[in-house]
Amino acid sequence: MCKVLIIDDDQAIRTVLSTILNGTHSITTAKSAEEAEMLIGLFEPDVIVLDYRLPSGVSGLEFLRRLPKNRPEVIVVTGSGADSELRSSLLRAGALYVVSKPYDLEELRVMIEKASRYHRACSMLNGVEELQSGALLDNLRRSVRELELSRGIANGNR
Repeated sequence: MCKVLIIDDDQAIRTVLSTILNGTHSITTAKSAEEAEMLIGLFEPDVIVLDYRLPSGVSGLEFLRRLPKNRPEVIVVTGSGADSELRSSLLRAGALYVVSKPYDLEELRVMIEKASRYHRACSMLNGVEELQSGALLDNLRRSVRELELSRGIANGNR
C-alpha cells in the first residue's frame, strides 16, 4: 500500500485528500514543514503532496532542498497563477509534479498513483545497484556457479 504524506496548513484540504485516498493508501498529514520533517523518518512515505506556501515561512522549494537524497516522490501544489520560473525551480529541486490550485482531485489521485509506481521502480533499481556493487552479488554468482557445477557432475557432465 502506498504511503502518502499530505503537507498543508489548511485542515479542510488535509481532510478531503485523506478521505479520497483512504482505503487505497496509508495516509499521514502534517500542517507544517517542521511537523512533516519529523514524520518523514517515522512514516517513510512513498509520496508527499506538498503545499508550496506553508505558514512557517518555509517554502515548498526550501522544503524540497532539505529532503534527503533517497527521498519520497513529491507533488507540489501551488497557488493559481504560478509562473513558469517557479514551476521550473520546483522541478529542478526534485518535485515530480507541480500542480496549480484549483486542481482536479481525480487528476491528483492519478498523479499520486504514478508517483508511487515511480518511487517503487526507483527503489527497486537502487536495490539492484546496491547488489551489483556489493559482495552479495558476488556470493550469489558463486553459489549459482557451484550449483551449475554440481548439476553437471550429477548428470555425468564434467
